[in-house]
Order: sequence, then C-alpha cells, then structure tokens
Amino acid sequence: MLEFIKEISRAAGEIIKQGYYKDSVNTEHKGSVDLVTDIDLASEKYLISRIRERFPTDSILAEEKPDLTSSGRVWIIDPLDGTTNFAHRFPNFAVSIGLEIEGVLKYGVVYQPITDEMFWAELGKGAFLNSKQIQVSQTAKLSQSLIGTGFPYDRWEHGEAYGKDFIKVMRSCQGIRRAGAAAIDLCYLASGRLDGFFEQKLKPWDLAAGSLIIIEAGGKITGYKQEDWDIYQSKTVASNGLIHAELCQKL
Repeated sequence: MLEFIKEISRAAGEIIKQGYYKDSVNTEHKGSVDLVTDIDLASEKYLISRIRERFPTDSILAEEKPDLTSSGRVWIIDPLDGTTNFAHRFPNFAVSIGLEIEGVLKYGVVYQPITDEMFWAELGKGAFLNSKQIQVSQTAKLSQSLIGTGFPYDRWEHGEAYGKDFIKVMRSCQGIRRAGAAAIDLCYLASGRLDGFFEQKLKPWDLAAGSLIIIEAGGKITGYKQEDWDIYQSKTVASNGLIHAELCQKL
C-alpha cells in the first residue's frame, strides 16, 4: 500500500512539475483569494483514476471532487497544496495523500516535486524524508524557535483577528515563516526545519498526511487549547512537543 501511494504521489508530482514549466496555466477563482488551476484538476483526476482502478469501493475526500462512500478506507487527497504559489511560479507546493482506515490515519505521503523531496510515514513505523528517517527538533524554548503559519482564505474579512495571533507569536519566537503550503510546513516541522506551526481553518486534505508524519517523527499536534486533535477541527497547533504548551499559551 505504501509503495502504491508513493508511486501515484510521484506521478502526480510529475504532472505538476510539467505544468510549472509551461508558458501559461489556466487559473480560476473559487473565492477572492482561493485559486484552482487546470494542473490541480489534472493531478486530482490522475490520482482518483489510479485509486478507483485499484480500490473501486474506497471513499475519496479530495479538495476539488470529494467522493465519499461507506467504505472503511478513506483517501484524503490534496492534488496540489500551494496552488497560489504554483500559479505565481513560487516553487513551494506539493501533492499530499493520507489514507484513513476505519477512522485511523495509517499512511501519509507528501511529495514536493521541485525539490524531489518525499516525506512519508506509516503508523507505528516512523517518519522519513526519501530514505532517511527524520525527527522533530530539540529546541526547548519558544524564544529560540522558528515557527510556520498560514492565513485562511477569509483573511480579507477577518485579517485583524488572524493578525493578533501572528503578532503574539512573532513577539515571542525567533522568527515566523509563511510559505503558503501547510502540508509542506508540517513536514518541515517533522524534519526539524521548523519547531512549531499554527493555523486556523485548514481542511482535512491539508492536514491528513502531514499530521501523521509529525506524530511519527516524535512531534505533537492539538487544538489551540491543547485539546485532542483530529483532521476535521478548525484550529491546529503542531510542534516538536517541547515548546507546545508555550506556543498554545500565546494563542
């Protein structure tokens, strides 16, 4: 199963990479700042067709075309996480695939085609970047931490509220990075490139694969009040575990 997920992630990444180097991409607005491109749709069409070919009765929860059935297996797919980056030729975007079996996330793969980095995890077996096992950082203080974040699509309407959280954390940490692809942010946390992450209103396809990779790398993920977390809730905080309480306190 893991090898199949890696295979289709890499192939979808190749579709994205080819689109990235095209002279133009067809882009539509789903909202004021929420985009979809023909490459998102091509990647998703490919992934769904491969899954349907091999597992015709499985459910698929995908960003552009959810297809839920009564199956005990749910594929949670973002065919192109970081669409705005992609549309502007900012090279930070990925394919993200999580597989939930009987309500439990068992597999997660995030593939970044421009850097050819594949982050992956299987429940109980650790987290990896390509062939190397990864772990979260050992940074123990928020003041010495590099934190990732993002802003929801309704930021034009609620920017002041999101800005308050940003300022509180900014004043307490070494730096904040907003790179525009949550799945990659989570993997960078899992591999020690970031020490923490927070964001509101992420979707299950943003979170599924990356959350498992964080947990398998020794990290922690909860809600803002440190409540038990799942991929369907609205506020996400992740960290190396050592700065978790301090980061949540700021939020």
